[in-house]
Amino acid sequence: SSVFDEMSMLKHYIATKKIQVDMESEPLDFQYLLEIYRDVLPEVKGGSLECSQH
Repeated sequence: SSVFDEMSMLKHYIATKKIQVDMESEPLDFQYLLEIYRDVLPEVKGGSLECSQH
């Protein structure tokens, strides 16, 4: 319920280890990570997730 946009989805995926990132060498640049992983994130529409079908 706390996932409401692409950024919160990205953070959720990192927290649940669906996306692995190096969190020890430097602070995370979420804008950069969002650009990289945008294609693998489901779409968020109307408060619910919709998986993209590519």
